[in-house]
Amino acid sequence: YTAKYATGDGALLWEKRYNGPANLNDKAQAVTVDGSGNVVVTGESWNANYVSDYYTAKYAAADGALIWEKRYNGPANEPDSASAVAVDGSGNVVVAGYSYNASDPDYYTAKYAAADGALIWEKRYNGGANSYDYVHAVVVDGSGNVVVTGYSKSDYYTAKYAAADGALLWEKRYNGPANDIDSASAVTVDGSGNVVVTGYSYSTSGYPDYYTAKYATGDGALLWEKRYNGPANREDNAQAV
Repeated sequence: YTAKYATGDGALLWEKRYNGPANLNDKAQAVTVDGSGNVVVTGESWNANYVSDYYTAKYAAADGALIWEKRYNGPANEPDSASAVAVDGSGNVVVAGYSYNASDPDYYTAKYAAADGALIWEKRYNGGANSYDYVHAVVVDGSGNVVVTGYSKSDYYTAKYAAADGALLWEKRYNGPANDIDSASAVTVDGSGNVVVTGYSYSTSGYPDYYTAKYATGDGALLWEKRYNGPANREDNAQAV
């Protein structure tokens, strides 16, 4: 369910419902607006085999008319779920989340054309040993390059893909001091294209700390990193940046 409200008084401008082909669970998980005010939502929608697909829809700014929609069912016909969406300067849409291979989830990132949702490129990432890999956040820099981050085999994993074809420009993993669970939850870029990720990283005390890192735009070199352990020496979890 997606609704647009007027800026002045919150009057309902339009609303849209989507019921997927299985008449079962449909869950929007992220939304963005392009430069023309059109709305893009993404998330998961169950298919007739009772597993989830990516489902992405683009609605017209003025009245919410459906401009295009895209479903993605991964190679294993197992759960696929988009968790993040961004648009570039041309209005092309990038969605990211997870998609199962034969046994475990991989990062899956797709770029769709602004006008009709045609697939421009797609990228999968399997973190090795068929580990669990989940994209939690995506951002597009000023050149249209795409950065995704999240959780891979108990580490932060951040990848930067080229705007034109999704070629891997660089990738960074972070394994914290406890060699335990580390999971990035948010990503952004600065005016120079440097990348900042944040989330949580377990310490040797047995509890997670904030962990924030800044990577260089060109090659992902670590510019700086910061940990934060709160006064109780307990759970600390950054969720936005």
